[in-house]
Amino acid sequence: MVSKKIAVTGAQYSGKTTLIKNISTALKKRGYSVCILGEVVRDCPFPINETTSVKAQDWVLEEQKRREDELKDKCDVILTDRCLLDNFAYWKRAAERIGLGEKEIRLGETEVFNHANSYSAILFLQPFEVKRIESDKFRSIDKEWREEMHKRILDVIKKFSKKSKVPVFYIRGDERKMFEQAMKRVFAILIPPSK
Repeated sequence: MVSKKIAVTGAQYSGKTTLIKNISTALKKRGYSVCILGEVVRDCPFPINETTSVKAQDWVLEEQKRREDELKDKCDVILTDRCLLDNFAYWKRAAERIGLGEKEIRLGETEVFNHANSYSAILFLQPFEVKRIESDKFRSIDKEWREEMHKRILDVIKKFSKKSKVPVFYIRGDERKMFEQAMKRVFAILIPPSK
């Protein structure tokens, strides 16, 4: 079995986890086996969000790659809650804060882009308006941080899109509209499950 790996990415509070659960449920009802890779960053032993470091983001990137590789060909569809591209946006921000050179940043980008070519598709969720972000005691509740990271992720995705054939789909709207758009894109890349 060759898995289709679909990355669901976007800034915090863009609906990634909810969308993944809904896609998984719909696919399973249609006979597909589904593996979900949750947010790797939740297991990071180092500070994250606004105070993250290159060390923390190195850990996240390596762990993301390892876990994605571990799931390879174990199910019809792998859904990742975040992916190397948005994790790289956090890494790049941390690298810039400490003045890491452009050459090192380009090397990191090349490595990430090479691995990201293993995705079958990327669903990039556009942030929806929120008046107040509720704390889950993990993610940042700073709206400016969310907006900054959305822009940074968008920059990385656009640059990757110019260098890759992996389709990137921009998903927006409320929960129902995002699900409808996502399922249309997912079914377009899937082959019928083997019996």
